[in-house]
Amino acid sequence: MDIVTQVVLALVAVGSWMPLRVNGQCFYSLDMKFGSDYYFTSPSYPSLYSPSTDCSYEVKAPYGYRINLTCEDFRIPSKKPHAPPKPLFQHKPVQSTYCKLDTFYISLTGREDLQDAYTYCGAGVIREKSVGNSLYMRIKAAPTSRGGRFFCTMSIIPEACSCGKKKMNRIVNGVQTKVNEFPMMAAMVDIKSRTVVCGATIISNYYALSAAHCLLLRTVDDTALLVGDHNLTTGSDTGYAQAYVIAQFLSHPGFTTQPVSNDIALIRTYQPMQFNEGVGPVCLPWKYRGESFVGATVEACGWGDLDFGGPKSDVLNKVALTVISNQECSTRLNSTITRQKMCTYTPSKDTCQSDSGGPLFYTEARSGLVYEVGIVSYGFACATTNPSVNTRVTDFLDWITANTPYTFYCFQ
Repeated sequence: MDIVTQVVLALVAVGSWMPLRVNGQCFYSLDMKFGSDYYFTSPSYPSLYSPSTDCSYEVKAPYGYRINLTCEDFRIPSKKPHAPPKPLFQHKPVQSTYCKLDTFYISLTGREDLQDAYTYCGAGVIREKSVGNSLYMRIKAAPTSRGGRFFCTMSIIPEACSCGKKKMNRIVNGVQTKVNEFPMMAAMVDIKSRTVVCGATIISNYYALSAAHCLLLRTVDDTALLVGDHNLTTGSDTGYAQAYVIAQFLSHPGFTTQPVSNDIALIRTYQPMQFNEGVGPVCLPWKYRGESFVGATVEACGWGDLDFGGPKSDVLNKVALTVISNQECSTRLNSTITRQKMCTYTPSKDTCQSDSGGPLFYTEARSGLVYEVGIVSYGFACATTNPSVNTRVTDFLDWITANTPYTFYCFQ
């Protein structure tokens, strides 16, 4: 493609952007659609942009997809005039001091504050892929800039998803799981006593889901998130166990205790969790939004009590439970069970104390993928004739995505 054709296409593509002006800076926003390639250029391309140019570009692809960015023609001055020659092209973190004159920033997570951005200057080719479904870019030129230019193309690419993988090779009357059978299983641990206070489930490399009531009377300073573990008393059964410092607790704003409602919370770690064979995210149930799961078998996991008021389990246990209708649950409990809740009942089997916040896993027969469809909320003693009540995850997917910015989720 010759340069004239490129410029024509670029100008057409620029028309797809929404031009805005924020505090005197030029700002462009783009929602990418399927089946199209997009182009964008520096101001005045193919001529050089002017000194003090300051333009930002916000790009979003559909959920479940990433953005492929290629800048074939990239020439950004990197040194003041008459400076000694240096390598033409550099790729360094935003803290880099190499780009002394003009800087092209790229946040692969779409962060507007550019705190995780990479900086580019010099001459060469840029090839990047977004981490999630958004990119944020900015060109900032110095008042003394000699001017530069760039021509970039973007396309939508499907994310190579990996979630809900179960390792295939006691809760009351449950059975011990295989070591790291559920890589998405996590636990809230009291730092002083080193005991499990609640369960949790990994949903991304920074976030885990739990119950809002688990956060009552707790702080990020006295709690850690334990992942990849199996037997809490030994460090030799798995090489994947890791405790992460917690940066934030976020309970649902509508959470109440009397009656229990909106019992869901997010836990954000300070550092990203390292995914491996023993640690990985669960699939969120996007495809099951309209499913009641009545009659389905789900698995609860946890290190909770083996009986009401009894000893806790040292090893991760699982138990198969049957989902019952909300109508039957309301009758059995003589209380109103709203749609946001999911009840389980299986004679002599149940979740128990300290299993709260843990998951109800639904394993898809065809794919073998594990979905978190419920969060253990409350019950009446353990393994009685009463059902247990759980938070229905499908009713909170929009809240989860709205409160986990810069996060990619698999839409399996």
